[in-house]
Order: sequence, then C-alpha cells, then structure tokens
Amino acid sequence: MSSNASTYVHALEEAALRTGLDPRAFGQRLTSLAAEAPDAERALRNLQRIIEAGFSSSLLRDFEAHPVLLQVCFELVGQSQYLADIIVRDPEMLRWLTASDVLTKDRSAAELEGEARQTMGLFERSERRLDALRRFHRREMLRIGAREILREASVETITRDLSALADVAARSVMDQAHADLNARLGSDLHHRMAVIALGKLGGNELNFSSDIDLLFVYDADGDLPRKAGRLHTWHEYHARLAEEILRGLSEFTSEGHLYRVDMRLRPDGRSGPLAMSRAAMMTYYEARGAAWERQMLLKARVIAGADSVGRKFMTDLEPFIFPRAALQAPWIEIARMKEMIEREADLEGNIKLGAGGIRDIEFLVQGLQLLFAGQDRSLRTGHTLLALERLVQAGHILPDDGRRLREAYMFFRSVEHRLQLLHGHQTHQLPETDEERTTLGRKLGFGDARRFMAAIRERRDLVRDHFEAFTRPHGATAKTAPSSDIVRNALTATDWPAALREMASQRLQILVNDDASRRLLEMALNHPRHRVWILQAAWLAPSVIERLHAEPLLLESLLGNADEVLQRRDPAWTDLRERDLHRYRSYNEVRTIIRFLLGATKAVEFEAELSRLAEDVLSSAADKAAIPVHGLGLFGLGKLGGKEMGIGSDLDLVLVYDEQRCDRSAAEAAGRAIARQFSTVPPLYRVDFRLRPEGRNAPLAVELGYLRTYLRDRAEPWEFLAMTRMRSVWGDTSVGVKVTRSLRAACMERPMVSAAYLTKMRRSMESQRVQKGSVDLKVSAGGIVDIEFVAQSLALRHPEILGRSTWRTISSASRKRWLTKDLASGLLSALERLRHMEFLVRLASPTVTSALPQDPAGLQSLAWAVGRSTEREFRRSLERCMKDVRAAFRTALRRHRRPSGRRR
Repeated sequence: MSSNASTYVHALEEAALRTGLDPRAFGQRLTSLAAEAPDAERALRNLQRIIEAGFSSSLLRDFEAHPVLLQVCFELVGQSQYLADIIVRDPEMLRWLTASDVLTKDRSAAELEGEARQTMGLFERSERRLDALRRFHRREMLRIGAREILREASVETITRDLSALADVAARSVMDQAHADLNARLGSDLHHRMAVIALGKLGGNELNFSSDIDLLFVYDADGDLPRKAGRLHTWHEYHARLAEEILRGLSEFTSEGHLYRVDMRLRPDGRSGPLAMSRAAMMTYYEARGAAWERQMLLKARVIAGADSVGRKFMTDLEPFIFPRAALQAPWIEIARMKEMIEREADLEGNIKLGAGGIRDIEFLVQGLQLLFAGQDRSLRTGHTLLALERLVQAGHILPDDGRRLREAYMFFRSVEHRLQLLHGHQTHQLPETDEERTTLGRKLGFGDARRFMAAIRERRDLVRDHFEAFTRPHGATAKTAPSSDIVRNALTATDWPAALREMASQRLQILVNDDASRRLLEMALNHPRHRVWILQAAWLAPSVIERLHAEPLLLESLLGNADEVLQRRDPAWTDLRERDLHRYRSYNEVRTIIRFLLGATKAVEFEAELSRLAEDVLSSAADKAAIPVHGLGLFGLGKLGGKEMGIGSDLDLVLVYDEQRCDRSAAEAAGRAIARQFSTVPPLYRVDFRLRPEGRNAPLAVELGYLRTYLRDRAEPWEFLAMTRMRSVWGDTSVGVKVTRSLRAACMERPMVSAAYLTKMRRSMESQRVQKGSVDLKVSAGGIVDIEFVAQSLALRHPEILGRSTWRTISSASRKRWLTKDLASGLLSALERLRHMEFLVRLASPTVTSALPQDPAGLQSLAWAVGRSTEREFRRSLERCMKDVRAAFRTALRRHRRPSGRRR
C-alpha cells in the first residue's frame, strides 16, 4: 500500500476512534479492501471525503454493523470519481442506495416519470422545479452507475436505463418550458411539436457521458390563431419553445446540469433553424438529404412532445430512409465516412472511433439495415444489438459471426462505461500508461495491462475483419462506375434509327455523369421493363430525364414500386399531397407521362389522369389556404373544365359566391388566398382568372346573381364557347348546381353562336397564331381546335351536355344522333391522333407548343414515334388527317341550327 493510502487509512482510523469504534479493526478491514481494489488510493481518499462531509458517526456505525455497505461504498468511490462526488455532495444517497432494492431492481420508464413529476411538483417556481429535476437526475445517475460497477445489470439494461432517464428529463423540461413560454407570452396555446432523439439516445443505448442529439419538428407552418406576445406564426412559437427546452436541458445551476445537447444533425446543421415543420424537414431530406443522413435517421425516435406529430414524421421519413428500390449496397459511402473518422482518431487508443471499435460494428449493422430494411420491416430499429440479432435471424449475418460481434460490442461498451464513470467526462480513449491500463483492466476482471490489451486487440481485429469483409468487395465494384457504354449497349438493342439512338444517349449523359443517378440508371437498364420506359423518356421526353436527375428519390421510387406506381390510374405518393404539393404534382406528372410513353394510356386517358392530378392539387391548395367552403364555388374552364389537361396546361378558373351564404369580402379574400397558393416559385400551376365576367378589370370573385344577369344580357359569343366546359372543381356543391342551371338557362335564352361566327373565329386564329410555313396541330386548319369548336357548338345547342370533355360531347352527340356515327367516329379518331402527336411535341420541346418541329431530327423523331418511317410519309399522313378534320368541321357547321321549340 502506498504512503498516501496509509495516510488515508490512519485518518479514517482516527474518525472511527472518535465515534467509539475499534480503530484497529476498522483499519484492518480498510487495508483488506484496499489490497483487492483496482485503485485503492482513490477509494480511501473519497471515503475520507464522504465521512468528513456527512454524519461521520452514523456512517461509521453503519459500516461497522453492515460490512457489505463498506465494501459497496469502497468499490463505487474507488472506481468512479464521478459517483464519489455525488455521494460527497449528499452522503444520504449512499443509504438510499444500499438500504432498499434500487440496486437490484429494474425501474420502468413510467416509474421514473412519475417520480420526476412528484419531485418537481413539490415546488411552484420554474427554476426550483428544474433544480429538483436536476437533483433527481443526479440520484438516478448514481443508481445506474452503481449497478454498472457492481455488475447488477447487463450493458443492455444500463444503456436502456440511461436512455429512459434522458427521455424523462426531456419530457419534463419540455412541459415546464411550454408552461413558462405561455406564461411570458400571456398565451394558452397548445404546441404541436415533437422532440426526436438521434444517435445513442435515439437507439436507446445512451452511455454515461453522451451528448444527446435532438431534432425539433412541428406539425405545420401558418399563422397563430391569436397573437402571442410578439409572435405571429407557428414557426416563431415553436422555435422559441425549442430554445426554452435547450436552455432547461443544458443550463448549469448550483444543482449542476442535465445534458449537453447537440443540434448539429438537424437540416443545414448549425445554420439551420432550431425547429422546422414536417413539410420543411421532408423538403430538405427529399431534395438535399445525403447518404449519411439516411444512416443517421435509422436511430430517430420520438421521445417527447406531440406524439401524433412525431409518429407522422417517422412515417414521412420512411421513403427517404428505406427506399424500396433495390439500391446498391451503401458500403462505399460507409467506408469513406469511416476512413475520414479514422484519420482524426487515435487508431490504437480510441475504443469507439478507432479501427475495429464500436463505430465499426454500428456502421456494419446500419449498412445492412439500409440494404435490407426497405423490404424487411423487422430490421427497422435503432438499437444496435437488437438489429444485430434480427440480421442474424434474417440470414444476413452468420450466427457465429453475430455472436462474436455481439460479445465484442458489449465488451467495448463496458470499457466505454468505465472510462466515462471515472470522471464523468465524454471520453473513449484508453489510458496510455501500463499502470492506468492495469487499473482499468482490473475493474473489468483482468489481472494486468497485458491481458487487458490483448483482449482489446483480439476483439478489434475480429470486428475490423468483419467490417472490411462487407466494405472492401462492394467498395471495389462501386468505384468502377458504369460508363456510357452501358447506355449505348441498351440502345443498340432497339430498332431505332442511328440519329435517335444518339439523341437518347446524349440525353442520358446527365444521369451517367452523376454518381447517385448513375447507379440507378444501371439498375434501370438491366431491368427489361424499366429499360423500355427510361429509353423512351430519353428519346421522347428529355424533361423527364432532367426531373429524374434532379429528384433521385423519384427515380428510386419508380424502380422500386413500378408495379404499384405505374399500373394505377389514380395519383400515387399520396403522402406528399399533404406536405409537399410541388413534389406531389411533379412526381405524379412524371408517372403519368411514363404510362403514356409505355402505351398504358391513350391520349384521352392521359388527359383525364393529368386533370385528376390538377384537381387534387387545387383541392389541397384550397384546403391549405383554410378557405371556408360555404357559399363558394371554384369552377374550371378550358382544359381543366373539360378534363383535358395536357403538358403545360394552365388552370382557367372562375370563383363564384352566393351572397346569401358568403359575403363579398370573404369571397375576395378566398380568391386572393387561392392565388397565393399558386404564386410560389416555381408555381404549382399557372392560374388564370381572366375568363371571369368582365375579365381582369372585374372583382376576383363573381357574385352568383351578377353572373346570371351577365350571362343573360351581356356575355359575348366567345364567352359562351369558353363556358361550354365550365365545371365545378371545388367548393359548395349547391353553388355548383346553381351555376350550371344558370348557364343552361342562358344558353336556351340567348341567340345562338352562328356558324358564320365560328368560321370567322377559326380563320382569325389561323392567320394570327400559325407562323408561315409551319403546321400547328392545334390551331392550323383541320387541327384540334376544329374538333373542339364542333363539340362546343353541340354543347350550346344542347345545354344538357354542358361541362363535358370534347370526347364525351362528341360521343354523346353520336348516341343521340345529333352527329352521324361515321362523322363522330372520324372526329374522335382524329382527335386521339392529333392529341397524341401534340403531347409528343410538347414532351420534346422546352416550351409549350403545338407546332411541328422545324429541325429534321425533331421531325424524324416525331415521325418514328407515331409509326412513320420517313418524314415524307409522316407529312402526307398528317395532311390527310387534317384535311378530313376540316371537312368534318364544315359538315358539322352546316348542321349548326337550334333544335325546334327553343327560343331564338
């Protein structure tokens, strides 16, 4: 025994003598304990401090009466200066620790939470309540630390208990912060924010001196229902609440502090907002989320706050963390991250970050989760050991390998715990001297430094061998990037002309040149069905390729969910409708285009699917604007009204209100709110309200009575043509019914639009909108507008078919014999053909146009796409089609007369 240790024994003998105990016997017991202790000098010094700080006589008598109490105290204060300082501060905690079953009995999270609330409930002032929580936390850290040192609980139980304690602290602080914030603001607002734990806490595997990594996510942005101090928005309110929570968790007082909080894992790190809405979070992850963030979010767990918000956010995250596409293994990125970490860490001394340490096991497990948990939900857990067990059960890791990795992980975590319990510091560094290593090794059951370090090296070598077995082979193949040869090989298998193959190859180069997109492209080209649509898109729809490059998650989802996504008629990705309307529209528009390119839809079905998508977006935008429905109706005209939306179509809208149920100011506010929803950059859709009565100079909302009068007395013939496809798309159904009745009545009462007027309009359009020498599939003679005018004239003559598409109007006219069967059949066949070509033209063009391409390559591409081998053959066929349409247009106009019995 050292001279210092002898001095401490002598001082303790004197204390025993003053208490009336036998100092010699007490000294012998101390000497005996010191001989077995890993760090006798520390134990004796701390024991003296405890005796001096507490009631020495009563403690010494307890030691005399209960030798096991002295043994427990000696072991705790000898192995942990951190725990010793807690006992010195409050010696009564030693009695609490040993006089009950708290050392041997597991405590549930509910028990901890109940006790924390009871402790805080003894005080009224906020600062005193939080200090009470800090004292409770300090006592629980003593209990858990003692269970670790005395080996009363496994590593898994210790890390679970530490995590449960942090959960309770976070919930308690959040409740107090919320109450304090509302009190300062003079508010009674209920927050809608969840606290998400990441890292060790998220995985329920916290250690004794971990930072806690947190995210703050709230339900939605918007204005507060009522002003709270100087705060006006939910973002301001929740950001302030997050600040209060951080202060409560990390602030130092005379009672110490609870946790160091690390917010650097939030979107945009230190520069990002403390609290973000679910939609904002997902916009970040979907647009800019990196591979390491997927890996990081494997451990995300809701620990406090609005549970429903947290659950929704966790559901939001699933497509980002676990894309269903069979992505290549993530090992190359994991190996790169680990290499960067090891350049900064002491490879020999760092039990966590060094080669073969804790992080190797975590990264190995997380890599397998990223690879397989998309298909196997049982693998979705943030707990390393549980994930390892399930990976073994699923056959991804051999049972013997799983057993060895588990043992190594638990051993390393035990070493980590003892390192941190020594001084309560966040450290993973092994001691440098043999003496210190011997002391640490003896705490863990090893006789000396040599044996202890041999055990460390054996396990690190084993872990590193397993880590490299996964990362090296995959890393080698991943570094050999697929080249343009893969694209050319796929194109060679087609029967396309050389010029078209070269065009497609050039357009796919944007995916070839991008690391993330290149791997997905290789997967697509190696799959027969995916190869068809991605090559078709490269040939016919370059904007689709650009969108897939900008949105890798979209490409992943298409590859992983083709059967579900590409076969359904209704929009997919419905979860995006609530949180990201831009992506909801963009993803589904791409999906619909691919279905069209694959031949799954004809032009009429393509238009219907795009129209359904537009209505979904419009309805969601109106809901987000919180517009009251009563007495309001939104009506689509043009392509939206006719359910004939195409590539680049605007939304032509008219907002009508019934003044008996909605006042003008509310209606005008609703119109502005809708317009704001679509005025984003980029816009959701281009919205046009100019087709309302009196156009842009009139109020945005049209009163129902005024609309009736306008239709009866002042509407121009072209306005009646536009209104033949007027249809309710959102709002109060009663307003929709009244507007439809008014329009039908006006069509019956007003003079008909004459054939001469229609002919004059068509000539004007042809002369003003068709460039000399070009052919416009829509406006040129015999183009789509000829067929639309036939349908609109039929609707004006027969108002019972108002509000229908061109297709349905002509089909109805044929069934009712307003058109001959042959005439209607010819018009519908031509409409399908011309619309199909128009869509192909727009898909290939950077602008919204219906004019045939002027360049030979573009024209050849269009000709080949519609089954014509040469430009000449294509032009001749198109000319015959448009000539037939013009003839049918003239025939239909000759029959343009009002049915008998109707007012002229």
